[in-house]
Amino acid sequence: MESRNRWAVEFTLAAGKKSRRFFLSEKDAMKFAKNTTAKKHIGIQPVASSPTSEAYMSDWLETVISANRAECTYVQYRLMAKRHIFPTLGRMRVNEIQRTHGQKVLNSVATKKKQRPIRNGEARQSPEPMSRNTVRKIKAVLSSCLAMAVKDQHVYQNVAESTELPPSKIRPANALTHQQAATLLTALSDSPFDTLIAFLLLTGCRLAEGHGIRWGDTSEELIGV
Repeated sequence: MESRNRWAVEFTLAAGKKSRRFFLSEKDAMKFAKNTTAKKHIGIQPVASSPTSEAYMSDWLETVISANRAECTYVQYRLMAKRHIFPTLGRMRVNEIQRTHGQKVLNSVATKKKQRPIRNGEARQSPEPMSRNTVRKIKAVLSSCLAMAVKDQHVYQNVAESTELPPSKIRPANALTHQQAATLLTALSDSPFDTLIAFLLLTGCRLAEGHGIRWGDTSEELIGV
């Protein structure tokens, strides 16, 4: 229909409310109408205006993650959102996010350096790049939040699922020689961590894995009793 030298397209929102979009040309109006009709045929309807990504994700963290996940998971998700997602997507509306926006977040994280713990009030930056596992976790956070946005009818689909993890830069591992390992154990002979370090050297476990081992998890054969 034509109104004041403009073309308008009427459609139904997901909640059942009627809405209208105006265009300056018939061509643009027909293009929008065609796309809207195609979506309707597969059970998808236009959605109303949505909140900003930062507002929606913050609410999701508080009402969904905090209530249903462990405290450490909630803290980790919130930190990832604040450091890596909000700076790029925070001001965008949820229904404005496209796959390219999510990919930009992952690509940006993959090029960042690791953050070491703050000491003397100053943040320290590691020369090592972010691990692939960290990038994977950030994708999981974004994807999980957008999955909820689909249920809330803010978006048609979860675009984060279509993003790709950037290729990781595999660095060769630097292992200690037998002599270096022996020197290290000798230097730690009076340290409360000597048993832990010896366990890591003999098993190849990661620090977090070794730190989680308890005496009840070992056997007499393992400890040589």
